[in-house]
Amino acid sequence: MGDGKMSVLLRMLMTLSTKRRYSLHELMERFDVSESTAYRHIRTIEGAGFVVAKLKGTYRLALESSTGKTLKNLLHFTPEEVYILERTMDLLHDSVPVKSRLLLKFVYPVRYPIACQTGQYR
Repeated sequence: MGDGKMSVLLRMLMTLSTKRRYSLHELMERFDVSESTAYRHIRTIEGAGFVVAKLKGTYRLALESSTGKTLKNLLHFTPEEVYILERTMDLLHDSVPVKSRLLLKFVYPVRYPIACQTGQYR
């Protein structure tokens, strides 16, 4: 799969991960793809183990699933994982550029989700 196709597929995955439902036509317009390509991307997402909830011609990722992957389950950190991430981050010197990016991506959203949503850590 080419970079352009992968980019569309990942953006579609992220779009479908919101609480909003999208019709096939909306997905086709949003990603400038044909009907068959939109269906193929949805099947690829399902093939990767995600549960795509279908209701009256609309699609979105299932928010909860006992049988498949959800983004919530993939992006969840246990308290032990948070501890390990924080200790690892402490080992990096503050001058290392990647440290601030990692803090924004991993540690701050887990420890301080409301502050990150309001932009305090951006």
